[in-house]
Amino acid sequence: MSIETIILIVLGAFVCEFIDASMGMMYGTILSPVLIIAGFEPVLVVPSILLSQAIGGFIASMFHHRFRNVNLALKTINPKIIARKISELG
Repeated sequence: MSIETIILIVLGAFVCEFIDASMGMMYGTILSPVLIIAGFEPVLVVPSILLSQAIGGFIASMFHHRFRNVNLALKTINPKIIARKISELG
């Protein structure tokens, strides 16, 4: 595999992850078919995308917590709201 191909894949992954982090969608939906069309085996594509999504999601959640966009404290969870939402499901 040439260095140009690797750079192109990394840039595509960054663009797709930026879209996923900002809008919450399309990372695996875009990148999976692109990599399969580029000739990569699905056995390699799926785990690599899942791992990169897990790492990207963890880093994004760290930054959201650092910028106080989200509060991860357990005391903010109201059990009554959770029970009501579960009962609404069925």
